[in-house]
Amino acid sequence: MKRVNQPTPKPSQTKEQKASPKGGGLEGATASFLLAFGCILATISLFMPPEGEIDGSVLMLFAQILVYAGSIFGVKIYIKDLIKRANK
Repeated sequence: MKRVNQPTPKPSQTKEQKASPKGGGLEGATASFLLAFGCILATISLFMPPEGEIDGSVLMLFAQILVYAGSIFGVKIYIKDLIKRANK
């Protein structure tokens, strides 16, 4: 009887490979980009008329950017912590 070509078994993943979820770089990149954009926008608005005063809309946008970035980074840290606890 001839054997059918069977795929060779893949080596098992290490704990580090299991603990690092693939993907997720886009969220971190957008959060970092928006943080930089918010800081630049707030700095530019200091030099717009009336000088030395940041408009309320700029402050509101910056606050929303901080909430977005904080939630993205916080969720990533929380998920990584859950994965580490599950692998122990």
